[in-house]
Amino acid sequence: MTTIPLIVRRVSLVATCVLSLASAYAATHQVGPGWAYQLQNKINQAAPGDTIKLTGDIRMGKAVTFNKANLTLDGQGYTIFDDFNGNTFQVRADGVTIKNTKFQGSTNRNWRGFIVGYDSVGLTISGCTFNSGMMGLMLPHTPPRNLNFKSNTFNSVWYAACWHGREVLAVPGSNDDAKFARATQAGPLYIDDNQLYGDFQGGLRFDCGNDGNYTPASNPNHPLRFRVMEEPTRFAWFGRSYVRNNTVSGNRRFGIGFARGAGVTIQGNRMIISATPDNYIEAIHFENQSANMDLFDNHVTISHVGSNPAREISGFGLVSFTDHGAPPRFKWGCKNILVGWGNRVDKKWPLTNGIGLKAQNVTNGRFNYLNMSAMTSPSRPYAMATHTENGWNKPQDRWQFTFTQVGNNPVINF
Repeated sequence: MTTIPLIVRRVSLVATCVLSLASAYAATHQVGPGWAYQLQNKINQAAPGDTIKLTGDIRMGKAVTFNKANLTLDGQGYTIFDDFNGNTFQVRADGVTIKNTKFQGSTNRNWRGFIVGYDSVGLTISGCTFNSGMMGLMLPHTPPRNLNFKSNTFNSVWYAACWHGREVLAVPGSNDDAKFARATQAGPLYIDDNQLYGDFQGGLRFDCGNDGNYTPASNPNHPLRFRVMEEPTRFAWFGRSYVRNNTVSGNRRFGIGFARGAGVTIQGNRMIISATPDNYIEAIHFENQSANMDLFDNHVTISHVGSNPAREISGFGLVSFTDHGAPPRFKWGCKNILVGWGNRVDKKWPLTNGIGLKAQNVTNGRFNYLNMSAMTSPSRPYAMATHTENGWNKPQDRWQFTFTQVGNNPVINF
């Protein structure tokens, strides 16, 4: 019985010694001003755990690949000029840190990212500034694990961070079970203290949908696609995930959005969402089996830009949606959503079709002390929807809730 603690202590001691030796021998390299190939050469020459510091601006012309584990790039305030309209940095190793770096893009917003993480565990992006582009951080196919995304600033970048579709057949894994596990087990996420300004579309967006239906993916009817369609990606699998203290000020679509994700606390965010004449716009948006989400102390202000209102603009939106050709159903709604203390929705004029809370097909929705006092006519504090299937409102699809008033803070119990 005493052998196991001894073994654990020995393993810990060996691990500590290895880490100490690695840090003792870590080297610092310098590069810049210059071009992408010079930065790539420094990365290729570096050893795992080394640091590369920029001493001048870098112009790209081609992508740079981070292929060494635990490598750190310290931009020291210098700028990466993305002038070739491709993915700027491709991260293909674990434990990479990119900090204190400016990224300058163009108005050509094709589907690309300044930083693209390819199944990279432990990616840290902090203290960076991103100007004009499609995505600050792009995560293709595979859900992030141990992502630290903190204290970054975005100016007119359509998506600050975007995981758009878990292309399950492209997820690493030796067999279907391994691919399924990698697609549904994720986290933790630490998305804190970021500033989003200007014209953006998706803000912080994590779409765990099965994108085989709307991309030219191979084997669109593979059984594994339908297997993952029934499961959210659990961002609390390795520890609870957090989206905290972010400032979101811009327009179009979603500020913070999760589709088919679970296990995230969203707290202390300040959001000003202004809508152009577009379809549904929501500051904080959950859809498609999102579950176990907790919201605290989020303040949202919504308004329209110009004289043409959007179809709808909501502070909080919980909706039913699915992909891969399946019809909207109650089963695709959100589950176990807590809108707890300190959440508030305000409005600015002109605002003719504003909604404080829009909800459809939610199981176990707990909305406590959600301040909607500013959502007066012609806006609405709530829009509660039932789902109709085959012309008949199913009993389990009906909203059953009571409404009580505590000062200006309504309490809804389902």
